[in-house]
Amino acid sequence: AVAWIAYGLDARLPAVWIVSVLALVPGIWTVVLLARQIRLPDLVGGSIWVGALVLAAVAGKWGVALGAGVLVTQGPQVRRALKEDDLSGLSPATWWLSVLDAATWGAYGVAVGDGALMGDGVVLVSSSVVVLSRVWWTSRSERASSR
Repeated sequence: AVAWIAYGLDARLPAVWIVSVLALVPGIWTVVLLARQIRLPDLVGGSIWVGALVLAAVAGKWGVALGAGVLVTQGPQVRRALKEDDLSGLSPATWWLSVLDAATWGAYGVAVGDGALMGDGVVLVSSSVVVLSRVWWTSRSERASSR
């Protein structure tokens, strides 16, 4: 959210930075709730990611970094969906909301000619389609095997 705030301010896109400021509240709350579970590798990984975002900003490659951010945040769930057969912990409704989110921001990106928003939309829609397809496939397979 902080990276999107900085990007929205830099790109002069109020819709982006305002929404991102609002997203800080649940993001910070999540960190507070998970604080006891944070380990050194988590801090190292997070620091590397922050460094990558800073370098991307300096190099003028915000769009690439922010699109990759979807992979950083959604990647573990996509990986789980591809590797495991028990997907009971993945909510299809959440992923349908991700499709809506991606389509909305992607369309806004097209409207204002912003590559970062378009890239974010493409990566998030792709991730969501992979997860939803696997959830559908595994639930279909479970129904067939229980007959």
